[in-house]
Amino acid sequence: LTGAGAGGTAAWRLASEMPGHFSAFSPINAHEVEDPRLKQSLAGTQVRIYTDVSEGFATGRANNMFAALEANDPKPEIIYLGEF
Repeated sequence: LTGAGAGGTAAWRLASEMPGHFSAFSPINAHEVEDPRLKQSLAGTQVRIYTDVSEGFATGRANNMFAALEANDPKPEIIYLGEF
């Protein structure tokens, strides 16, 4: 499951509503979603979060989502697209 921008935010919400349906999840530049079910919903799902750079407003949201899922197995990944 993936989405970019508003689609990435919708993907976070969809992943929360449909636990166990996705083997991988990759939101791109999405907004932060505060849902207490999300961590459990994505348990066992490979999560790779994409954002622009390591600092900034949008990246702060991505970092917060990463932190919320950091204890999950498998551990999520965060990719900073501006750093090659």
